Amino acid sequence: MPQPPQDPEFNGALLIDKPAGPTSHDIVDIVRLLYGIKKVGHCGTLDPAATGLLILLLGRATKLSQKLTSEDKVYEGSLELGKSTDSFDAQGAVTATAAVPALDCDVLNTAAKQYTGDIQQQPPMVSAVKKNGVPLYKLARKGKTIEREAKPVHVFSYEFSEYMEPEARFEEFQVRDTVVFFGSARFVSRDEAEKRLKAAQDQDSDVTAAECDLEMSAYYQAARELAGLLTEWSKALEGEDSRFIVCSGGGPGIMEAANRGASEAAGINAGLNISLPLEQADNPYITRELNFEFHYFFMRKFWFVYLAKAIIIFPGGFGTMDELFEVMTLMQTEKLTKPIPIVLYGKDFWDQVLDLAAMVKYGTIGPEDLKLFFQTDTVDEAFDFITKELLEKSLGTPGGCL
Repeated sequence: MPQPPQDPEFNGALLIDKPAGPTSHDIVDIVRLLYGIKKVGHCGTLDPAATGLLILLLGRATKLSQKLTSEDKVYEGSLELGKSTDSFDAQGAVTATAAVPALDCDVLNTAAKQYTGDIQQQPPMVSAVKKNGVPLYKLARKGKTIEREAKPVHVFSYEFSEYMEPEARFEEFQVRDTVVFFGSARFVSRDEAEKRLKAAQDQDSDVTAAECDLEMSAYYQAARELAGLLTEWSKALEGEDSRFIVCSGGGPGIMEAANRGASEAAGINAGLNISLPLEQADNPYITRELNFEFHYFFMRKFWFVYLAKAIIIFPGGFGTMDELFEVMTLMQTEKLTKPIPIVLYGKDFWDQVLDLAAMVKYGTIGPEDLKLFFQTDTVDEAFDFITKELLEKSLGTPGGCL
């Protein structure tokens, strides 16, 4: 803890990164005690649950309070749709739930416009606004509700942070582009697959699923190895920017293998998770600050493609197919302004699951569309193809784009 200044006449501003829990007045009391001065004020109250910048003015600087309080402010928060609470915030008990319809940017922007401009805002009972010297949240904790006067406020705009927050975090880590791994969330490592097979044999039960797990674990190991090689290669590139970092969907299976390989190579890596009814847990190998959880699929898909300079697709299910065909459609229709080499790893799987030659035969795609991807069965061949493509077509153009 810093020592109080020797001069009790301390004038200036103190910028506090307020945590959740204490009130603004609690922070003021701490500073008064710490610095041994009485004249301390803050430029706008933050509710107990709020975090972020709290500006404290000390000594003669308190005269600036009115000017600073009247300045425009920016607030950042998260919004969960489909729930109501008895306190109208995240601290209260859930009183009702409702299904949330499919949303897109147009719907969200239209809804947000209703709450912009000059509006009359009634402070909720859980706020720090005082009535007769008593904060409303203290009355709310006692089960009391009183009349509150609405006050005029001006809301300039709403920005949706599923774009802004990832952008800020990628910028902080100087991430300029990514190599994206897609594939099944069901595959496990060889060690885990062998445990499952042994358990099935010991229990004298059907070993078919366990034997399949063991066979498919080769793809987990390949993704892990390839991610490690690509990470070591990208770390050796010149410059301070983070180029071509490994990125996955953040979950188990191939996603875990990719993040794991990058982590074992001591490289930063990203995980773009998604909140689901049966929640997909993030894997433990993602760089903590680059571990995202999206609510909207369209924003998650945007970040996959925006930073991607190469995509590696391992065997997978419907989600993997969705990502594959979406990216190939964007490339086929020339909606992307950048080259994205696509690797389909595992020829036997893809040849059996996707009969693209039949699509050419029936005229639904052209023969040239088969050149949108590269197939391989080996880590070395995938590594050589991807690094050659990146060096020739992407190294000189850092940064995200579509």
